[in-house]
Amino acid sequence: MANEILDLVVKAKWYDLIKDGYKREEYRVIKPYWCKRILYACGLPLPMEYWNILLKEKKAPNINGYSLPTYVRFRRGYTKESMLFKIDSIEIGLGKSDLGAPAEEVFIIKFSDYGSDKR
Repeated sequence: MANEILDLVVKAKWYDLIKDGYKREEYRVIKPYWCKRILYACGLPLPMEYWNILLKEKKAPNINGYSLPTYVRFRRGYTKESMLFKIDSIEIGLGKSDLGAPAEEVFIIKFSDYGSDKR
């Protein structure tokens, strides 16, 4: 069973762009930590040995067909301020560098439908 909310901490710069509606996708590198966090949220908890093999071979995991978390909650740094959005999709690919994506394949978390803003 997938977790309903994926919690992500973002820097103030990116938080403000998300809040203003300019940024509608967030990126996370394909490393063991994010594989576990995102894929566990998708209901796909796999052993670290599996991810170590995939990452050594520079292969991205396939998350198509798995249940996505319903919402993503962005936190402005480590403050109490947060926003909740509906997740449209989680893909693997190259993100937009002007929105903070590194020059490598990443998890791309696409979202819409602003939910709430807690301060």
